Amino acid sequence: MVTGALMGDGSLEGRERTKLRIETTTREFALWLHEQFDMAAGSLRRFPQDGPNQDVYRVSTIAHPEFNPYRDWYRDGEKRIPDPVQLRPASARVFVACDSSLSFGGNDHPRLTFSAVDDGYREDLVRTLSRLEIGTTPRVGSRRVSIDVPDVPRLLEWIGDPVPGVEHKWATSQSDYDRLRDRQ
Repeated sequence: MVTGALMGDGSLEGRERTKLRIETTTREFALWLHEQFDMAAGSLRRFPQDGPNQDVYRVSTIAHPEFNPYRDWYRDGEKRIPDPVQLRPASARVFVACDSSLSFGGNDHPRLTFSAVDDGYREDLVRTLSRLEIGTTPRVGSRRVSIDVPDVPRLLEWIGDPVPGVEHKWATSQSDYDRLRDRQ
């Protein structure tokens, strides 16, 4: 789960007493994350913003030595995915929930897109997604990496049930996406 969080919106705080922090604008997702961390869960804070539905929720774990090895993800001030990292379903589930956007092209085909502004991180992400045991073929775009049909339905089945608050990211049609997104 930590791997997926760091690949997405997660970051580390502290040097010798490292803790994980994830920020989201989705309350239900923040509550789910806090619950998933169980004994390692620290705080869950809400930071009000000006616009409607724009509040930021910050989930932090307690400091724990098990988070220290993840410091290797930060080289020269930039987040990089170390080689090799094998993404498992639970971590991929958190990564999709944190960092993906879902869109639909012609014939209602789904595409999952992940932001990857930094060239090095984009290369790391392509390498990691290419190694998924379900056999995906990521596509590289300007400042992003995407996964298209037929990989999206296989990926979503492999990672399991939708995460609360971001169920729309598991939709396989535009109509399902719109229906789920409107519920939030």
